[in-house]
Amino acid sequence: DGAGAGMSVASTDKPPIPTALTDVTADWVAAAFRSTGLLDQERVTGATLTPLTETSGEDGLYGLVDLEYDRETASSLPSRVFVKITVLSLEYKGTPRAAQPLMELTFYRDFGPSTAARIPRFYYGDFDEESLENVLVIESLDGWTTGDMTRGIGAAEAISVARELAKLHSSTLGSTVLDQPLPFLDLAAPEAHEQLHTGAEAGWSRHRAALETMFSPSLVRFCDRMLGSFFELSEEFESHSRSLNQGDCRIDNMAFRDVEGEAKTLLFDWGLTTVGNGFRDLGLSLATGVREPTEETFRAAVEEYRGVLNSSAKCDLPADGAWRDFLAAVGLALCWRLFFLGLVDEERPDDPVSRMRWETMRRLSAACDVLDLDRSLKW
Repeated sequence: DGAGAGMSVASTDKPPIPTALTDVTADWVAAAFRSTGLLDQERVTGATLTPLTETSGEDGLYGLVDLEYDRETASSLPSRVFVKITVLSLEYKGTPRAAQPLMELTFYRDFGPSTAARIPRFYYGDFDEESLENVLVIESLDGWTTGDMTRGIGAAEAISVARELAKLHSSTLGSTVLDQPLPFLDLAAPEAHEQLHTGAEAGWSRHRAALETMFSPSLVRFCDRMLGSFFELSEEFESHSRSLNQGDCRIDNMAFRDVEGEAKTLLFDWGLTTVGNGFRDLGLSLATGVREPTEETFRAAVEEYRGVLNSSAKCDLPADGAWRDFLAAVGLALCWRLFFLGLVDEERPDDPVSRMRWETMRRLSAACDVLDLDRSLKW
């Protein structure tokens, strides 16, 4: 019910990276687990594959593998794992897309063991920077339900999301480890501000006519004001705190379940892990995920986040400062979603990516109106 588990490396004899789900055999799993020290004298006697995707390796091949072992002592080993295989075209070499598998592997391997946030347990991973082949083996999410952007989440789930994000951010808040070379996007870097601003302006320009029919007049004014003062707000916001963040923090990158009447949240998908102000995660997830947004729901979630962060990281974030950063994070989330909206054409209900991006923008616009960002967000 908790954080990912770290593995002590017992062998450097790693198996080759699979390029198809059928390559994940009992012998391959045994070699992978033995290389991390997870497997000792036990043998893997069976590996039954259930494919979850039929796409190309570039989009990601996903599958569940049920495992059998030859010893009773293997009861502590996983009986089922989730396997993700990515084989990118070499044309992506040197681009941000090529860095995503490495970001996810680095998070699970190097930072997962130290976070108190609920994440899938990490069992094995490998990435080849030359071939851009990648494999990740983690805990299967049996008993959990992946978040649905169309259905959204309620107030209790919003509190749970805030709690897990605070646990995640507190583990690296202000840590000097973030000053070391890492594969993650640093949101305080000038080039990050420039990239996001350019993409958001392109999305706003490309789809303004359609968005003006969706947005309230005050939100249209806010978008113009936001993009005009983007660098001022973003730079001030990033100066407030610094931690490791999920990055693409949407509720469909989370899983949920109810335990004795209490909502629980699990965070997964770390391919866009960032370093920056943790309120970006909170603002994006709640503003795009809460099904019926109200200021009361947002304030309760922000207060939960503030309380857990102050307790876990031994800091003293005031209530007014937390609310101010949340409002700024929602405004920046609007820019983030405009950036992605600029990558797709007019809304196409038959296209899942297009449908998800436009539905996300609808929910985000409703949250912005509830918060009255054009009036309440000052900088």
